[in-house]
Amino acid sequence: YNSETIEVTFVYGKLNTVVARYVDENGKDIIEPIETSDVVGENYKTIKKTFKDYDFIEVIGNEEGQYKEEAIEVIYKYNKKSGKLVINYVDEDGNSIIESVEKTEKVGTSYKTTKETFKDYDFVEVDGKEEGKYIDGTIEVTYIYKNAVGDVEIPEEPIEPPHTDATVTTSEILLYFEDKKKYTK
Repeated sequence: YNSETIEVTFVYGKLNTVVARYVDENGKDIIEPIETSDVVGENYKTIKKTFKDYDFIEVIGNEEGQYKEEAIEVIYKYNKKSGKLVINYVDEDGNSIIESVEKTEKVGTSYKTTKETFKDYDFVEVDGKEEGKYIDGTIEVTYIYKNAVGDVEIPEEPIEPPHTDATVTTSEILLYFEDKKKYTK
């Protein structure tokens, strides 16, 4: 214990707050607002944050300044990132059966693809996740089909029709159709 006199000075001032909000494009909070308090006239500084699935758009209000008589709100606005889904329908050689289907949605939105039915093609397999959630990037789902008709072989030399020794005249053919019965000679 010291016998010297200690002088303590108390400074009184009105306290007020600064609220930093981090919201999406619809005004919904991404995280809980951050509130700080200090004496009116003191300096404040808020911080722009980064979020995995969001892009920063704008700040509404002063990011830094002095505490005022009234509460201060600083709003950091973000846009949820979009992802892309590409659905391909191809044959076993990678040739498109129909044009690819492309869809864009916000990251985290659910998707579900469907296997299609095509005339003269049988489904073989799917490459990629048939359902899931959009990501920050591109998701590809490829449905692979095989030709159900099979390969048609074209001979190198032309095929000759079978020959017969029978001769038929035009009048004999006409008689056949007129009688609507088998013609015999």
